[in-house]
Amino acid sequence: MRRRIDKALVYLNIISLLFWAISYGAQFVHPNSAAVISILGLGFLPLAIVNLLFIGYWAFRRKYYFLMGVVAIFLFRGGLAKTIIIPTSSKIKKQNELRVFSQNVEVFNVYDWQPIKNAHQKIAGEIKQFQPDIIAFQEFYTNKGSQSSKNYEQFFKRASSFKYHHFATSVKAGKDKKNHFGIATFSKYPIINKGVVPMEKTRNQIIYSDIQLPNNRTIRFFNVHLQSIYFDKDEFDIEFDVDGNQAPKMNVSRATVRKLAKAFRKRSYQTDALVKAIKASPYPVVLSGDFNDTPVSYTHRQISNLLTDAYQQKGFGIGATFAGKIPALRIDYIFADSLFDVADINIHNKEVHADHYAISSVLKY
Repeated sequence: MRRRIDKALVYLNIISLLFWAISYGAQFVHPNSAAVISILGLGFLPLAIVNLLFIGYWAFRRKYYFLMGVVAIFLFRGGLAKTIIIPTSSKIKKQNELRVFSQNVEVFNVYDWQPIKNAHQKIAGEIKQFQPDIIAFQEFYTNKGSQSSKNYEQFFKRASSFKYHHFATSVKAGKDKKNHFGIATFSKYPIINKGVVPMEKTRNQIIYSDIQLPNNRTIRFFNVHLQSIYFDKDEFDIEFDVDGNQAPKMNVSRATVRKLAKAFRKRSYQTDALVKAIKASPYPVVLSGDFNDTPVSYTHRQISNLLTDAYQQKGFGIGATFAGKIPALRIDYIFADSLFDVADINIHNKEVHADHYAISSVLKY
């Protein structure tokens, strides 16, 4: 009986390792050519845990099969190094400091998707505590009515005491079109130029702001919200009635795999557009936002080929940034040009203010 169980477990071990190999390969394959492989990339961390359990079991049983898992860890160590971070100490001699704060704010819970009250004020509290120089918001909402209590554009200008901001609207709703949804960057320092990276057939956005730092240093700051993976609360499209008054309705697809594949393909094109924009930048780049993709993905690999992932430099552990029902997803990032050294990074996960935790980083230059 024990032999039959072990034989079955050997086959399961081999199958899990094959799937782990495919998930590791997701970062090297363009989703447009093999979207299914990209989807399997989401399973890299769970499959790594399964592999560790098999290693432990075979070692306990004193079976040489544990060597399969050990070899796999060696082969896929690059993916593990991106997923489970162990920081290294390094001396930073640069004196100037840039403090970046980023969060997908889920439209400040104006539709009561979360059991959170006054989300905007709580997020403002996090910002006040961190004292950033630049704030990047995704899924930003504001009511453009001058007397509206939900004019969050003006609220955060006052709350942060920042004179400069860049807000790009993707959707306007309501009878008078005063409800604006989009992406916003607030800056302590002057924004001398603004732009948008064009993306077709999507409400997701990439914007950039050329920001003049002290000492006549100018950077191009990208604020990014790439295509949703349609999980949990993200699995919807915003729809409004004829007058634009209704809250978003849930449009859950029956073909989940097709929906995921479509999202991965869209995100890959957006990533390609972002890479092109980064390469074309006349200034050093800092980039933050909601990528909706894990560290072992085509998106992350393309960006990390050009910029430094701040969490990989100074983070610790898995660094989950998604606050929804799917655990251990790191899908929000801060990247920086080689001009910068990462002095610190933090995930603000003590309280839930949206379906994503805020992330912040201190960059030295």
